[in-house]
Amino acid sequence: KNLTRSCNITTCNFHTRQVMHWLLVVTFASFLLLKPSVGDPKFGNIKLSSADDDGVTELRVEHDEAAPSYPPPEVTDLNPSSMPIQPGVHVVRGPDWRWGEIDGGDGSMGTVLGPAQASDWWRVYWNATQQTNTHEYSQRAVDIQLITRPDYPNITLIGTPTTMRWTTDVTRIFSQQVSRLDEPLVLTDTFVTEWPAIAKERWTIDSLKQRLNGATLHKVKVASPSPSSCDCADHAVEMTEGGQQGDSERCSAQEASCGSGDAMNEVASNHYRRTTDTRTPFPYCHPSPMSGSAYVETYSSKCYSVQNMSASDFFDELCNPRLDRKIMYASKLDELGEDFFMDVHPLLPLMVIPQNFDPTEEHHFRQTYVWIGGTNTVTPTHLDLFHNYFVQVSGTKRFLLFPPSHWQQLYLQPLVHPGGRSAQVQPDSPLGSDEFPNYKKDTATALEVTLQPGQVLYVPPLWFHHVTSLEPSVSLSVWSPHTAIDLAEQTAEAVPLPVKRSWTQAEKVTALRVYLESLLMSLKLDAGKFVFATLLDNRYRHINMPTDTPKFCTEKETETKILAEAEDLFRASLKPTVEVFRQLQRVGGDDRLMIQLANYVELTVAELIPLNDIKQFLKDFVEC
Repeated sequence: KNLTRSCNITTCNFHTRQVMHWLLVVTFASFLLLKPSVGDPKFGNIKLSSADDDGVTELRVEHDEAAPSYPPPEVTDLNPSSMPIQPGVHVVRGPDWRWGEIDGGDGSMGTVLGPAQASDWWRVYWNATQQTNTHEYSQRAVDIQLITRPDYPNITLIGTPTTMRWTTDVTRIFSQQVSRLDEPLVLTDTFVTEWPAIAKERWTIDSLKQRLNGATLHKVKVASPSPSSCDCADHAVEMTEGGQQGDSERCSAQEASCGSGDAMNEVASNHYRRTTDTRTPFPYCHPSPMSGSAYVETYSSKCYSVQNMSASDFFDELCNPRLDRKIMYASKLDELGEDFFMDVHPLLPLMVIPQNFDPTEEHHFRQTYVWIGGTNTVTPTHLDLFHNYFVQVSGTKRFLLFPPSHWQQLYLQPLVHPGGRSAQVQPDSPLGSDEFPNYKKDTATALEVTLQPGQVLYVPPLWFHHVTSLEPSVSLSVWSPHTAIDLAEQTAEAVPLPVKRSWTQAEKVTALRVYLESLLMSLKLDAGKFVFATLLDNRYRHINMPTDTPKFCTEKETETKILAEAEDLFRASLKPTVEVFRQLQRVGGDDRLMIQLANYVELTVAELIPLNDIKQFLKDFVEC
């Protein structure tokens, strides 16, 4: 029977495959590999139960319904009696504004300096015009209104990360010890406070503006809000390796990637890897579905362009922000030059160094990033593959942290999407909606921390995090590889698929299906249920719908033929791949296994299946 979105997949009736097919696959997988032991872990709304008599672990998804709620406005609804203005807060013009363009225009921000002589009047410094004026804030008139960080009523904050003092015991590598705890930690009293970047204030906004004067900053992200699609008039011309991109080309690329076409096909190549070509048209809506026909109204589109900008212009805009435009710059540390590296020396204690890893050769500080962003600049919810020691150098940032077990609730983007490893669900997404039924109140929980200058936050691999700059800020992230995750990432490239070039496309698709079924069953997972729960009904839930007519179903005669011809190929591919994921499960747990195994399946499918047919293949994989 056809699957429906509301079904419990433990009770759905799938098409019964012919007995010969299952005998071939199960016998083949069992012949090649020993079965690992299975515990009884739980993660999110997906539960892995103990192995059944047939040795297959049950994967169960639960849905329920809840009334949706909606995000609050970015600007607070004013009640002057309950929200008094104080010196130092940020404001914009209010509903009773009567002062022309002294603020620099609607959306320009100002800073309250203090009370004026008259009661309920306040002195405000307007950044854009560099002028100071007095404004009323009372029950009679609301000239100005507060800008506050967004609150997310749908998120239940369950606490803050544990705070831990840094130890100077040279007999232990402290970063290694921290990483083994496998939870976010705020580190205090660390050596980073002695870095010249902090101790000598060499990385404050004002200092960086002076030091980078005359330089050109490459790939600055400029974001302008848009309700459903990008408006080319709102974005500066994008710069590429070949020079300046033409207006017509740029606009068509933006429209395609923001809802009027299949953005995945526009911005990703037909190779299985997400594109890294700098000529690829950006911006894209983040988060956004890959097909305009499947656009979901509850998505909060955030379009941004990537452009070159002089450092002078960048810092001028950073210090004179507007509500309708946000900017952020990121750079690898080694691209900024030796002087900047010496400002944050030493870095080595912040690295988790695996065996046989030489950081001076392999890391070379290319995995250390500098982040400079303005007030209310947001990095949407995403995950990283690395150990991340995040140093707050100046300003403050707010983190919301979600464990890897939230992968089902947060709906990762497909890995071949430009926003791969980012979540489709954001903190202001409605709970219990038809679009994201797994995102529910009882699982929408997060840790929260506001990181102060000189503090270090450790974010373990595959922990989701949502970051907001509460003021202009400078940060540094030091990434180090997680050995098991790194191996899983390399497997898709290092281990060839058991496919012969001489085979027809139908034979190659059959080999792909048999290989994936054998791999998943060797890991004690039901292949169809795994693909449905992690990909078809999760990452690909809102991608353009496939047809009801099967396109990638296979015949048992073809399966018999390729298994007879390519037993050695299957053996050579399956054994190392299964061992890699067993090792990841042992050291990283079931949640990380689910995320990385879904990544592997998706990338493996994309090696043989065109991008716009991936969802059709997944559907046929589950139902045929």
